[in-house]
Amino acid sequence: MLFRLIFLHLLFLPLAISAQNTTPKEYVFFLHNKFLEGHPLDEPHPKYGISAYTAILEKLQSKNTVIIAEKRKPDTDPKMVISPNIYPDMPKTPG
Repeated sequence: MLFRLIFLHLLFLPLAISAQNTTPKEYVFFLHNKFLEGHPLDEPHPKYGISAYTAILEKLQSKNTVIIAEKRKPDTDPKMVISPNIYPDMPKTPG
């Protein structure tokens, strides 16, 4: 009986140790500015220069981070992108 207990303990010990070493993932929602909606990433802004969109995403990336980012299409309506479940009181776009 004692041998079985020791065997079971040694069998499941690695699983218990690996479960303790996991750390929760961090999620980053990266939203770019309005200028990038209608312009390529390599086109310089008249006042601020070239966007560092890709460099910023690379800098935010780590082993424990999930980056959620997307270059929006030109003239995106923010009210159409935002889920009504998140902001139920936001007025709807007329039309």
